[in-house]
Amino acid sequence: MITHWESIKIANLLFLDIDGVLNTNHLLRTTNFHLDLNKVALLEDLTSELNCYIIISSSWRIQCPLESIIETLYRTGFKSALGRIIDETPFDQKKYFTRQDEIAAYLNRVKYQHKFCILDDIDQFPDPIYNSKFIHIDSDIGIVKSDIPRIGQIFNN
Repeated sequence: MITHWESIKIANLLFLDIDGVLNTNHLLRTTNFHLDLNKVALLEDLTSELNCYIIISSSWRIQCPLESIIETLYRTGFKSALGRIIDETPFDQKKYFTRQDEIAAYLNRVKYQHKFCILDDIDQFPDPIYNSKFIHIDSDIGIVKSDIPRIGQIFNN
């Protein structure tokens, strides 16, 4: 954990997948660069506009330490990464079978009571509580500006 997030007055948490959200299938197939700079800039805008903090739920956390993910996002234009990315979900294939399981375990562990939203390109959220906080991102397009109001609606409900 980078920041002791309990000391931050957090209004909103954003669980962030990276592949398919901050890039597209086409970008991954055709280049060695794994992040779309426009998508990263959009992440900067949305965290500022919606005052949210990020928990990395992406499979990137399995291969890279959280500090490396933060550094990569910072270098590609997410200048608020150091203050906005505060943690990652747990990974244990023997305990958690889906992203929903990992997010539920995280929320239970930190006893989080505030609002959250999940951005992912894979629908792994059968529970209605999690599904109502989930925005399915088309991996051929990635996150787009029109997703920001949808995220805001989840935070405001």
